[in-house]
Amino acid sequence: MEKYNILWRPEAIQDVDEHFVFLSKVSKEAALQLNEYLFDAAKSLKDFPERNPLFDMAESFPNKARKMIVNKRYLLIYVVENATVEIYRVLDSRKQFEYLI
Repeated sequence: MEKYNILWRPEAIQDVDEHFVFLSKVSKEAALQLNEYLFDAAKSLKDFPERNPLFDMAESFPNKARKMIVNKRYLLIYVVENATVEIYRVLDSRKQFEYLI
């Protein structure tokens, strides 16, 4: 079985950083745990990235974007192209994010 490469776009890394800073004001442990969940979820895409549904706002991306729900409230938005999974954004589904994409 082919393994995909994972590539994080700068916007996605910035999203993770912002979520970490926000959550760490409440609980440093929770912020660290969220980071672990997000990076583990991204790593799991190496095996079968097509398992997640298409993102319903996919017209904002160059190819068909997919979404993965992480920790019940975060959306990992990514595109699969050739042997690469490119992570575009990590969005909090509880917030208005349409203006970001």
